[in-house]
Amino acid sequence: MPYFLRGKCVWKGTKEKPEKEVKCHPTRKKALAHLAALYVNVEDAKKKEDAHTCVCPECGATAEVPLGEKCNEQKCSKCGAMMKQKTSGVEQTKEGIYVYKTEVQEEWQDRWLAVSTHETWDLQGEMFTKEAMDYDIAKAQQTGEYPELRLFHVRGFKLGKCDSMARIGDYAVDQGYWYDTPFAQAMKEIVLKNEGRWRVSRGFHAVEASGLCPECGVGLTVRPLNFIVGAPCPACRTWITPSKLTQLKHVKARTFDLTITDVPAVPSTAVAAYSVKSD
Repeated sequence: MPYFLRGKCVWKGTKEKPEKEVKCHPTRKKALAHLAALYVNVEDAKKKEDAHTCVCPECGATAEVPLGEKCNEQKCSKCGAMMKQKTSGVEQTKEGIYVYKTEVQEEWQDRWLAVSTHETWDLQGEMFTKEAMDYDIAKAQQTGEYPELRLFHVRGFKLGKCDSMARIGDYAVDQGYWYDTPFAQAMKEIVLKNEGRWRVSRGFHAVEASGLCPECGVGLTVRPLNFIVGAPCPACRTWITPSKLTQLKHVKARTFDLTITDVPAVPSTAVAAYSVKSD
C-alpha cells in the first residue's frame, strides 16, 4: 500500500522578521510553492506537451508518446516490432554488460539515485522484505514496467522515471532519469543541494504478505483480494483486514512509484541527483 504521510510546520521567531526567523518544515503546499518560485518560464512549460521517447530495438526508429503510455505497448511504424523506452541511462547489451549510452557524444545526463527502502520495520509497523524486493526487480525486468519518480505520491507531480532496480544487502537501490520539465528540473536542483531533508517513500501494490492475527497470534498469509475484503484467522476465525495484522511482512509486491518526501515511512532512505558523461 502507498504511504501518504503529512509534514509538520514549526514556526520560530516573529512576524516582523519572517525572512530570517521563520523556519518551516515544508508541507506539500509550501514545498510546491517553493518549486513554483524556481520555474524559469511557466508559460512555455504549459505549452510543452509532456512526452517521452520510445525506440525500436530492431530498426532503431524512434517515436514520441505521451507520458503515461508505455513504450512496450507501442508498435514500430516501420517494422512492426514492439518498442522500448529510450533513455540515456543504464541499458543491457546482448553480452550482458551494462553500459551508459547516448546518441550524442560528450553529453551530460542528469540522473537520480535512491535508497528507496530497507528490510526493517517501518513507522507503520510493516516490512518490505528482501523477497519482495527480488520479486519486484524480476517482474520489472521481465515486463519492462518500472516505477515513476514522483513528489508526495501525487500522480500529477511527475519528476522522472526509474530504469534500473537492484537490491544491495537489505536495501533497495533504484535509479533513473529526470523528466525535462520545469517542475522536475526545479526539484532536481533542490535535491542537488543535499539539504538532508529529502527522503524516499515507496508506493506499491501488495501481491502477497504475511502477518500475525491480533487476537490469537496465529500467522496467516494474505493476497490482493484479502486487502479488499479481509481474511479469516484459521485458528480463532476472527475476520481480519490485513492492516490490522501485527508484524506484517510484504513478501511479494509491485512498486508503482518512488516518491520524494520529507516524512518517509522508513527513515533510512535517501535520494541524490548526479550527472554522468557519455563516452
